[in-house]
Amino acid sequence: MDRQGRMQALGAGLGNFRYPRFSPDARRLAFGTSNTGVVGGDVWVYSMDAGSVVRLTADTASGNPEWDPDGRSIVYVHWLRGVAQLFRVSADGSGTPVLVLSRPNDIFESHITPDRRTIVFREDAGASRSDVLMAPLDSPQAVQPLLTSNFDERNLGLSPDGRWLAYVSNETGTNEVYVRKPQATSARWRVSPNGGIEPRWARTGELFFRARDPVFVSRVELGAEPRVGAPRGLFAGQFESSVNEPLWDVSPDGTRFVMVRTVAGGEAGRIGLFLNWVDHWRARQK
Repeated sequence: MDRQGRMQALGAGLGNFRYPRFSPDARRLAFGTSNTGVVGGDVWVYSMDAGSVVRLTADTASGNPEWDPDGRSIVYVHWLRGVAQLFRVSADGSGTPVLVLSRPNDIFESHITPDRRTIVFREDAGASRSDVLMAPLDSPQAVQPLLTSNFDERNLGLSPDGRWLAYVSNETGTNEVYVRKPQATSARWRVSPNGGIEPRWARTGELFFRARDPVFVSRVELGAEPRVGAPRGLFAGQFESSVNEPLWDVSPDGTRFVMVRTVAGGEAGRIGLFLNWVDHWRARQK
């Protein structure tokens, strides 16, 4: 939203958008398009400076992009021989995609730690369970379990310093947001009091999440143990959401939001960029 509460629509007409992600410098957006129409199932990058897009894949079998912390490349999901695996491609569209990690089961989420030494990812271990694992980037087949329970752990969000992992678990019977260290022995702390999905971090120490459509924010003081502030609501707007992977994103400085909204006629996937949300929120409280 701008100061008048208006939304800036980005890239209408390209296709059904999914999983937009801000680059580390917040000047670009990576996103996927779903498998509908002429353009579908591929990964793109949108430049907010130039207002232009670069197509990174052309196989109609890719999606779920996440930025490498150096901003030079993107790790994404690609269906290889019927299984979702992780590939990497240059963010400027040059070069050839290369395989990062191949597993017997589908991989649908990934995050590279800020030191670029480890990749944390979600693997669907069967029809009824999703687990979180990690591996060294220089030897990705040396996989170690991180969260492997009888419940679903998904919606991953790595903190800007790489020391904390936000995720969603249905262990209570309801999807809730938790934080923990990316260590198998770590305790966990619950963030959402009454249901939550799609957590996203900002460098401000804020953790954002959604309760389907509405967006909430909680300040998290990270130390030996996190101190989680009470969540407060920000806005809602009939945006698309997902219980599997975050369908939206927050800029690194916490000032902008990129959402996906279904447009008239039922075509899902227009991206909206929200600006100056703090000013808009304060104005609504007066």
